[in-house]
Amino acid sequence: MDASVYRRPEKPLRSSLSITTKHVVLEDVAEIAKPLMIHASTECHVTPEKEGDIMASYLIDMVGTDGLFLEPQCGTGNLIGALLRQGVQAGNVEAVERHYDLQKMTRDTYGIPVHHTCFLEFAETCQTKFNGIISN
Repeated sequence: MDASVYRRPEKPLRSSLSITTKHVVLEDVAEIAKPLMIHASTECHVTPEKEGDIMASYLIDMVGTDGLFLEPQCGTGNLIGALLRQGVQAGNVEAVERHYDLQKMTRDTYGIPVHHTCFLEFAETCQTKFNGIISN
């Protein structure tokens, strides 16, 4: 696989985060597609809490809470929060985030390892076998 296809060299690896979000309304999409929150400075697509809880619930129904979980592009960490609310221990969750400020914020908020790298580069060297992967 050509990893360069997934790189966005014009996007900064560091920029300051703002609390400001903008809403994008998706047309012709099922009811679950509520207005999507997007961080204005990072263009990170934020999974709403309700939808994150539904996703985590489905995953945990399949693999249980004792497995190892990965969030490959964790952004603000909302899906990690959903896993933790469903009973997964913080020590059973790892995440990857390339954006420096998002990586630091998620690590500090949830107390989990957040690898500061491109997910494709992480995947090439990761030896961990995960029971579940959650991502938007």
